[in-house]
Amino acid sequence: MFLTNDSIFIKIFKTLFFAIVSFTTIFAIYSISNQKDQIHKSMNLQANSYAKMIINYSSDAIVSHDSSFLVDFYYKFLKENDSLSTLIINTKNENIIVRKEGWTLNEKINEEFSKLELQSQKSKIIEIDNKIFFHYVYPINLLGSNWGWLHMNMPLEDYYNK
Repeated sequence: MFLTNDSIFIKIFKTLFFAIVSFTTIFAIYSISNQKDQIHKSMNLQANSYAKMIINYSSDAIVSHDSSFLVDFYYKFLKENDSLSTLIINTKNENIIVRKEGWTLNEKINEEFSKLELQSQKSKIIEIDNKIFFHYVYPINLLGSNWGWLHMNMPLEDYYNK
């Protein structure tokens, strides 16, 4: 008689079980979305610090259009940093695309990258060759004028695996 379908114990147990499952589900959904936001903020900060360091170190070469120094510096920088896969400097005179595998000069850059230069949003999750990247755009402002844009691709596999 105690555990019949109409028992108050069964009704309370079902209600508590439903409440606990609902609360856990809502908490999990909130935690996952909050974690994604925190990862995005972290990647923005990391990319911003990389961009400032790169621009400060290579500002003389950018102003003097010393492409050989820029390619050499960017290539070494990429080799030393596993969190970056591609660096692109897009100036008024040239585009330099440096990857870990090599570099190209004056290759046309992806249109999505160019659109980010015009928007207030400076980062975006993109897919290239079935791989997902965090793409960050940073303006190159030297001597009071805009000299171009620095683009960085950071692979997301490590961040999604954490």
